[in-house]
Amino acid sequence: MKRIMILIIALLVGAIVMALITRLLREKGAEHPVFQYRMIVSAAVGLVCFIGLSLMLELGAGSPQTSYTPAQFVDGNITRGTFTEETKE
Repeated sequence: MKRIMILIIALLVGAIVMALITRLLREKGAEHPVFQYRMIVSAAVGLVCFIGLSLMLELGAGSPQTSYTPAQFVDGNITRGTFTEETKE
């Protein structure tokens, strides 16, 4: 779900950049050199946004060998859930 949200955000950022470039350059006329490349610029911004958000998602992630032990009742008290590294021998 997080990956889909990142993709949607990156697409929205690219669309917003393209709309802003189009709006700003329409006043200056279509002869402005950036006007011709507005789609490439907005796609590049969207790609940078996608890569940056994907890296932010993966930097805080645990390793694939990590397992979670859920919270449990022990002698009437709740113990915390824990993450443990599974070692292969």
